[in-house]
Amino acid sequence: MPGIIWLASYPKSGNTWLRAFLANYIADATTAVPINDLPQHVLGDNLILHYEQLTGIPAVELSNKDFNRLRPKVHEWLARSQTQEVFVKTHSVMRKIRGVPSITPSATAGAVYVVRNPLDVAVSFAHHYQVTYGRRRAAGRNSLCRGTPPPGHRSLDSGARRTPRHPADSARHKPRPPWPRG
Repeated sequence: MPGIIWLASYPKSGNTWLRAFLANYIADATTAVPINDLPQHVLGDNLILHYEQLTGIPAVELSNKDFNRLRPKVHEWLARSQTQEVFVKTHSVMRKIRGVPSITPSATAGAVYVVRNPLDVAVSFAHHYQVTYGRRRAAGRNSLCRGTPPPGHRSLDSGARRTPRHPADSARHKPRPPWPRG
């Protein structure tokens, strides 16, 4: 059975760049795939449209519990949507939310995890949300350690209960010493 190849990353870590690369490779066209056409080649796991298409119910009528309950069905549906493996973007942390996995193992064929230097992620976030780097760094440093969505990021699992404290939750930011001069 075909399945999902997850393109997993923390937001602003290069996932869109990877999706653009894959879309152009898959399309094998003579011109570049427009960025707005990426979802035709690489899907997203938290697109409300998928939940509406699967259920026939407008998203405004679905609760967070409904989205959580439907997530595995959406993943299975996405996995069967192609005759071969399908690439699906995710920013979800691999965990259970009220007993439901955020990444459905039975729909999974594999994963590519995109990693970017956290300092570059912070700068990219600051630019994206039009906040100063210092303010973004202060607001997001703990979310980077916890694996929770950063401030301003809305996802379908945002109503999830926190998992038990992880040692990284107590991590403190230590200023980096200045670069040696000379």
